[in-house]
Amino acid sequence: MNFYNKLALNFMKIFFILVLSFKVHGNTQAIQTDSMVSVGNHSLHVVTMGHGENTVIIEAGYMGELDDWRTFAKYISTFCKVVIYSRAGYGKSNPSPTPNTLNDSVEDLRMIIKMSELKGPFIMVGHSYGGLIVRKFAEIHPAHVKGLVFVEPASENYFKRLRELDPIRIEASRKRMFERLSGNKLEEYKLMMANYYDTPLNALEIASFPDVPVVILTAAKKRNSKSLANTPEARQYWREEHSKLFSKFSHGSHIVTQNSGHFIQVDEPELIADAVKSVIVQAYAQQ
Repeated sequence: MNFYNKLALNFMKIFFILVLSFKVHGNTQAIQTDSMVSVGNHSLHVVTMGHGENTVIIEAGYMGELDDWRTFAKYISTFCKVVIYSRAGYGKSNPSPTPNTLNDSVEDLRMIIKMSELKGPFIMVGHSYGGLIVRKFAEIHPAHVKGLVFVEPASENYFKRLRELDPIRIEASRKRMFERLSGNKLEEYKLMMANYYDTPLNALEIASFPDVPVVILTAAKKRNSKSLANTPEARQYWREEHSKLFSKFSHGSHIVTQNSGHFIQVDEPELIADAVKSVIVQAYAQQ
């Protein structure tokens, strides 16, 4: 993270404390609910924590579930309401009768909001593949979004570029996943990869997003793995795709951290918390 990004975040933290002194009242003890929410033909496990004027919805990465974010949710529940959930077929959530496409996941999220009577607009946090879901949600339901935090967000074009870089290794990786997975998880993986490879190259360029504050977090910690994704070329592609996404927004921050791997919520949870605070403050400023 460069000096100016650090300075901006520190300023936001100070301002956020001042804002909270006027905006948050009463008991700061985290209020928690744990329930199965019907989204039509299946039910999803949803946990909410905290209270306050701002509601943060967290979308986990591929094959992730709410327990991956439970500790972080508790961490930020002192200053906002937090919603975490497991997508269909993960954790305690029921599997969907048919494999979920990207748009299916967006619809499930819309139904959670409706059935749980959550009051928006929301601060949306998306990790990895969850970043694509949050991105698509913001495109389809812009009125429900007042801020976005992308944590190591996935990109369709990234996988196309990896395939061009080394098609043999990419195909071998896909084959290993086909062997590891079964049932709906395998079918969803196939749908996800088809989305990555079949989506037009200009999909991000032509996408329309609400004019809301955004923070994008990119991990740049060196890794010992010899996988294709950890080569210098692949890491450069990853960062470039994040820069392209950031260019779609008029205000916010793109922060590159040398201290985290892909799971920033584990390595530097405070960085994501600061990003959430920054987006909340900027959203207040826009009111």
